[in-house]
Amino acid sequence: MMDWSRAIDSVWSGLVATSPAEAVSVALGLAYAVLAIRRSRWCWATGGLSSAIMIYLSLNARLPMQAALQVYYVVISVYGWWHWTREEEAQGTLAVTTWPIRWHLAACAAVVTISALTAHWLATQTQACMAIPGLPHHLGQACTQRGSRRGSSSRTGFTGSSLIRC
Repeated sequence: MMDWSRAIDSVWSGLVATSPAEAVSVALGLAYAVLAIRRSRWCWATGGLSSAIMIYLSLNARLPMQAALQVYYVVISVYGWWHWTREEEAQGTLAVTTWPIRWHLAACAAVVTISALTAHWLATQTQACMAIPGLPHHLGQACTQRGSRRGSSSRTGFTGSSLIRC
């Protein structure tokens, strides 16, 4: 059974730890969802702004791959704005389309390949933090990089994750 008091306390603690930039990013992300449901091209502007803020937060938290993902989202937001504007002007309405399965499979293969190529580089050539959602702070006291024990860990408001600094 759900302990509502504990759940509410947990949500409240997360809200209190949230930075103003994170709060704005979340609000813009929620606006994106509402506007996307309404098929308003303004969803792309709010989503892009939300992601731009997250780039800053991710870089500040030493999470380069999270920042790179947010850069991708900003680029897709620009494309989405352009495509939806062009479609509305040409047809007067926005058509909903889907990809064929082979495009989905190709995209999945590309993601796996890029992940494999960057994983080794991140582990050996950077001092990026690892965000481990839900990991208790005391469990992330050190990590190993290139066989040496370095380490400090820190707690951050950024997504409520523990960060292990290598």
